[in-house]
Amino acid sequence: MRVAPIFEAIGIAGPEYQEFEASLINSYEQGLAECLKEAGFEHTPHPPRQVNPVNDKDEYLEQAKASGYGIITQSDGVAFPEDDPRERFPYYAIDAETSATNQKTHEDAVNTNTAYQDSLTDEEYDEYQSARYGDFSEDDFVVDEDGNIVPVEPETDDTTTASCEEQVAGYLTDPAAEILDSEEFKDINDLLADFYETVDSADAIVAAYQPWSVCIADATGEEATHPSELIARITEEFGALLEEAGVFDDEDNEDALNEFLLEQEENDYEIDLEDDLDEEADEEFDLDFLEDDEEFLDEDEELLDDIEFDEEYEEFDEDGSEEFDAASYAEELGLEPAALVALLERETKLAAADVECRFSTGHFDSIRTAQAELEEQFITEHKAELDRLATAIREARAAI
Repeated sequence: MRVAPIFEAIGIAGPEYQEFEASLINSYEQGLAECLKEAGFEHTPHPPRQVNPVNDKDEYLEQAKASGYGIITQSDGVAFPEDDPRERFPYYAIDAETSATNQKTHEDAVNTNTAYQDSLTDEEYDEYQSARYGDFSEDDFVVDEDGNIVPVEPETDDTTTASCEEQVAGYLTDPAAEILDSEEFKDINDLLADFYETVDSADAIVAAYQPWSVCIADATGEEATHPSELIARITEEFGALLEEAGVFDDEDNEDALNEFLLEQEENDYEIDLEDDLDEEADEEFDLDFLEDDEEFLDEDEELLDDIEFDEEYEEFDEDGSEEFDAASYAEELGLEPAALVALLERETKLAAADVECRFSTGHFDSIRTAQAELEEQFITEHKAELDRLATAIREARAAI
């Protein structure tokens, strides 16, 4: 499985990265197991997950038919990681069989730990939670600028009373993220940002999208050179309906609408090396006690509190799956139900056609092939800068 040439060149994807990430996760899991054992509990260390995503056509189609792109329903609609140029390639140079084996091994360890926790009495489980995560309350968490619930940084570095998770958290730190953000490498980081922000406008990428464009036109009658154009059209039409209904009559609400439309159209991606590592640490972390606290609402819910999506707009199909009731939602907003129902139908049909066209035209392979060639060209043109960055990352990791 090919990884992104640029990411492999600087050591944040591919075999070198796999080996380093595995060492971090193994250290974290072993440290957690030892700490919990000292506290009188058990923990089976998880092997590194290292699983490449699989594009499941049936799953994408199900999402598309239920929610489209998630614009009107404000829920999880169909979304392709490949639309982010930084996410077009897997991070691990492994085949599908190895990926599936890693997933199964990881799940077995998770299930073993879950079974152990289920075997504890309520009192024992509370003690386990306290030993692993510490005694915390809502005041120990905040919402960061990305809308994620994160723990408050401790005021001191004293680890004598720290929970097991706090004691081993440092094992998951990859210095590459800090190096990439450092002033020393700002020039190359700016070059990388510019490359990924503009790569989709390159002739080779535009040409790679052409078969998809033809397929979409044949299937829907819509002319589009990129999937983002379809999403933008539905977003604008939804916004127009809201404006027409007077949902955003006052100045504050108009600003909220503009911000909403902007957020839907944004394509501002960042390299985040911590995601996979954080998943390992957070997989068994229970934050149920925060679910009912309005302070921890999702950013979009805060932004669109005037067009709130409530459970009352959900119905259930015969198979038990949820179905969005667009007519009731429209009436609540003061919209013409038929207009919103028609727009949601158009959105779901476009999204479904988008899915079908991506799979039928070999879209994923053609986009990766075109971008790989552009990345190789970038590496050739900036080899000295990339080598300097890769050396800094490699040396920082070796010093851990």
